[in-house]
Amino acid sequence: MTANLAPSATPYTVVPTGSAAASAGRHLAWLLAEWRRRSIACGWPQPEEWLTPGAEAAVAAFFRPGRIRAACHDLARDRAEAGVPLAAALSDLDLLFLTAVGRGASDSVVAAYVAARHAHLPVAEGFDPLTELPSGAALRADVLRRRSAAGGEPPTVVAIEPQIGAYPTHERLRPTLLVAAHVEEIFGAPVHLLDDGRLAVVAPPRGTLGPLMALAGLAPRDPVAAVTGSAAVPALRPSVVGVEPAVAGGSTRRGGLRVA
Repeated sequence: MTANLAPSATPYTVVPTGSAAASAGRHLAWLLAEWRRRSIACGWPQPEEWLTPGAEAAVAAFFRPGRIRAACHDLARDRAEAGVPLAAALSDLDLLFLTAVGRGASDSVVAAYVAARHAHLPVAEGFDPLTELPSGAALRADVLRRRSAAGGEPPTVVAIEPQIGAYPTHERLRPTLLVAAHVEEIFGAPVHLLDDGRLAVVAPPRGTLGPLMALAGLAPRDPVAAVTGSAAVPALRPSVVGVEPAVAGGSTRRGGLRVA
């Protein structure tokens, strides 16, 4: 299928009327156009590069039972090769399913998508293989370096616990990335994923810590909820924020930040 998605044109394929194939073609063209409209409204980072063979294959797979996971592999390859951030790519995938069937993509499809992305864009050492965020081990190494440079005084580490709820894995993954981006923007520093699922960031001097922690606790805007309606996706709630001990022995909480 070839669709004209130029900004000045209506992105529908012209299909002759009067046949079953024509009806299917119109449904396929509508799904492709509506998915793209929602993606652009969500803030897709590269509007002119949204349409790829993988995107067309993913839409067509809804009309070919049993093909959707394989099609999402192709879509993941396209998005990975284009350097699209994982959070944007997962939002786009959810939008496809919300447009087509009224609910987000399943765990199995997201797992296939992430596996394909990592096959084409390997995760570097020191990063979590699922979220692609820096790991707790990387944060511990950074804290040790900073403590050594400061003559034994550890830096302040702020921990953020996203209140996401008991959703399936893929429905927790995308909100976690939204919270991570929100916190990174506030602190201006990389956000790490701790072993217990919390996020953590090295804070600036304590003089400015209070207002930053208050901002970090706010629920970030979810572009998918804004476009589709909050009932269609898990709601983002305010996070629990606190200072994480980063001293010898570390936190007593399982999975917390422990620095030897």
